[in-house]
Amino acid sequence: MKLLHLQPEQSRTEMQSLQESVLFLSGLAKHYPKEAKQFSDSLFELLREQGPGLDADGKKSISY
Repeated sequence: MKLLHLQPEQSRTEMQSLQESVLFLSGLAKHYPKEAKQFSDSLFELLREQGPGLDADGKKSISY
């Protein structure tokens, strides 16, 4: 996610990798509530800062 902050114009392959990671980590969140809060905050920040530059699928996968 840090890379997306630095280079918001990511390729579709790189975005797909990020989307898969977000989905995987979201599934683990219930087991790590403290870290899940930080993860959630990071995703909201990412959407707030980079949302306008992301494609619709990227926004959807991060917002779930």
